[in-house]
Amino acid sequence: MPKPSWPRIRKALDQLDPPEVLELFKELYDLNSTNKALLAVRLDSESGLELLSEPCRREIDKAFWPARGYPSFKPGAARSAVVQFAKVAPPLQALEMELYFVQQGIRGTGQYGDIDEGYYNSLERMWESALKRALTLELSEVLERRLELIFDSSKDYGWGFSDGMEYLWLEYKKARDGQESEVFATPS
Repeated sequence: MPKPSWPRIRKALDQLDPPEVLELFKELYDLNSTNKALLAVRLDSESGLELLSEPCRREIDKAFWPARGYPSFKPGAARSAVVQFAKVAPPLQALEMELYFVQQGIRGTGQYGDIDEGYYNSLERMWESALKRALTLELSEVLERRLELIFDSSKDYGWGFSDGMEYLWLEYKKARDGQESEVFATPS
């Protein structure tokens, strides 16, 4: 049996009548929560974004601010939730979630002290992703100021974290100002 491929599926979809396509979408919607969220975001953006953003925020909060006990300081599940959210959310909302992740991680460091290198690397990778996304958007002054405040709050931490955040911030500013950056493509 040949492997499923998009061209084969597309060909089969082209042969379906509209009611059959609708029934297929209903089956996909009922199959799992990821499909529900994707269809909701694409077709009913307000409820879809809420459906997706709340669990993502809860995952971030759980990683950095659990309801009981101390944080695990292992933000991998929260990072995965943000990455999945960013795949289906509009760019501005994806940026907001990435920034929320970084802010909560920095806030956790401020509350509990230096963590470990892996923790900081995760925050830096998310910061880099957020800055890349920010370069593709027309940002309001408020959002630009939020980026600056996040950078400012990342100073004076260990494991090279502050240095990494500063390097990415300076490269972002170069790219935003039309200068060549070692990290980011200059927006057109």
